[in-house]
Amino acid sequence: MLGERYLPRLIEHIREGRVNPGAIITHRFPLEDIAEAYRVFTSKRDQCIKPVIFPATRAA
Repeated sequence: MLGERYLPRLIEHIREGRVNPGAIITHRFPLEDIAEAYRVFTSKRDQCIKPVIFPATRAA
């Protein structure tokens, strides 16, 4: 795949601080809210362009 060809270089840019991936993330959703995240993304509500889904944190 084309993306696989560029991934090592992209990771290198991130590690060296030339690219900040956090700057393009528009929304963050916990995994348990995946249905709502999908609705927000597909409807482009709240200008959602690049959402990130993260796992729920476990209670200690």
